[in-house]
Amino acid sequence: MKELITDEEFDNFRDMGIISSAEHLYEILDQAKKFLPHTCNLRCNVPRTSEDGETVFVCKVKDNYWRSLSPLCHTIQPVDTPHTPEAIAIYNRLGMMDGKKVLEACLRAEFHVPVSSREDPKMSTTNPHLFCCFPSCQNIQYTTGHTISAYLVKYCAKLDDVARGLVKPPGRDSESAAKIVMEQLHKTKISSNKILAEKTKKRGVNYGRFITHTECISVLLGDDLVQSSVHFKHYSTCPREYRPALVKRTSQPSSIDLQDYVANLALVGQEVRIGQSFETTRLFSSDQMRVIYDERTSSLTSDAITQFSIRPPELKYVNSVRLYTRWFEKIPIVFREKKIDVIRQELRKRLCNDLNNCQWINGLNVQIVLRRGAIVEILEYARTCDPSLFGSDKLKGNMLALLAQLKKYYIQFDCNSDGAFDGNEMESRSTRQTTLDSSKLQYRKLSGRFLSPDKCTSLPVPWTTPVYPKNRGRFLIFILL
Repeated sequence: MKELITDEEFDNFRDMGIISSAEHLYEILDQAKKFLPHTCNLRCNVPRTSEDGETVFVCKVKDNYWRSLSPLCHTIQPVDTPHTPEAIAIYNRLGMMDGKKVLEACLRAEFHVPVSSREDPKMSTTNPHLFCCFPSCQNIQYTTGHTISAYLVKYCAKLDDVARGLVKPPGRDSESAAKIVMEQLHKTKISSNKILAEKTKKRGVNYGRFITHTECISVLLGDDLVQSSVHFKHYSTCPREYRPALVKRTSQPSSIDLQDYVANLALVGQEVRIGQSFETTRLFSSDQMRVIYDERTSSLTSDAITQFSIRPPELKYVNSVRLYTRWFEKIPIVFREKKIDVIRQELRKRLCNDLNNCQWINGLNVQIVLRRGAIVEILEYARTCDPSLFGSDKLKGNMLALLAQLKKYYIQFDCNSDGAFDGNEMESRSTRQTTLDSSKLQYRKLSGRFLSPDKCTSLPVPWTTPVYPKNRGRFLIFILL
């Protein structure tokens, strides 16, 4: 306590206006005597097993006077941190350890032993400047290396000591809403998830896993709980009324009849295809038109299954939700105005009979493009598909030719950094350059129509929440999808 504020610090604090006088200093030291010394009570006692095998309760606060050879000075003591054999092997491979010897400073664990005396062996460590500004029990610890990570993990994984909320699944009275029931713990301190799990197990009731505030906020914000170099895409196979969705903003003109506008908006894509004399197999089916109309009249956003059901007729041969989610992505079309005539005029520019010049536009007038890393996969897949999925042998041949051309240009310009031809070709330099420029121009046009602007070659991994046979209706839909 004597070393809390030295004479030099007192002069500095007085010059800064933090301490006004000697009487003010004595007042701060009196507050320190109230807040900083540790007094044992029931909350600091932890069970330990004695040599006789009996359970005894001891104070968990360390006696700092005997932890250091120099108790009158701040010292940093090393700590031997045990690592699993798997972790040691990884650290050795990364060059962070040599056998069991730590080479990186971030892996060294150290703890801070504050100044103490025989009279005050269990002082709550503090900073003189902070204590003068905010007199309180602060328990400041200076940490380095591995200790910083352990300290952060401790508070990120700490459960609430006052109350907890139990999230219960939807019931018969409200099938689309979960319930949260709050339980007051009456300041009962929670030490770990394991203790709670054991208590729950004894009661014979499985409430699931208790999560911390940090994890709960991450779930509510939709943050990724696991960081990975692999990109995942989720789609729900629940019945349509149970699939998650957001309320969408309406952007249709308010000066016209809403019902007529929605009806015309749902039909405009089909009308353009009919007006361009498309083959029957390149028109939306009656089932698709019903889904399109339902989506246009709905106030909720569409899900991945619905997007798959109203995919462009040119892509009907991709009859797997998983593959469609893995290979394709959406690019919204920006219309000058939301008027039907403007939308129809824009779609006429993008849709045509020539398969090489016709964009893939779904039932919601959204452009569908192929991820560049999926070109090889979809070409091999299309070759194995039955011609009836394309509509005819001719349409299958045209689609295969288009995909083969995309693959050729993709390998030539995206996979090869130089984009040059083989040097053994018996052509002049100018001829090769002219051909190269022509191919680049053609590839640029095809990329704008059919390929994603993102040149990343990695593909997402589609996944869905598992459904079990006990939910018969949902399980049947899950199998069908």
